[in-house]
Amino acid sequence: TMLGFFVPFIYIADRAKKAEIDEDTAVFFLSALGIFNTIARIVCGWLSSFEGISALHLNNIFITAGGLATMFSGYFMDIPSQYVYTAIFGITCACFSALRSIIVVDLLGLEKLTNAFGILLLFQGIAAIFGSPLAGKIFLSYIKSCCL
Repeated sequence: TMLGFFVPFIYIADRAKKAEIDEDTAVFFLSALGIFNTIARIVCGWLSSFEGISALHLNNIFITAGGLATMFSGYFMDIPSQYVYTAIFGITCACFSALRSIIVVDLLGLEKLTNAFGILLLFQGIAAIFGSPLAGKIFLSYIKSCCL
């Protein structure tokens, strides 16, 4: 998940500019993503507090939806579709961020939270360091192979 987590945040404006969307709108996609993300973090935390709602299941549903939205986001490069994508991705990645510690406690218990969360963040950080540059390299390789 973390290999691809920051890729939309980093490349959404550049991708929109390449699709000939004006620069102000392209840059605002990132702001819209952040706005949706902020609101959704609160809502996801609130949803997970209801009896019978599993934080792990909620997280998995949202992660899957975010991945699918990202896979299809490049097929619809008009402004309304990109706003729909920013809403979906902002909401889904907010759920992932908000529920991490709750999931660790649910799976391993409160007494192991500190060590488990530290190890989780270590591996997520390592993946995050390599994810966006790897995506950029794959994109440049694709451009070189199809356009030269």
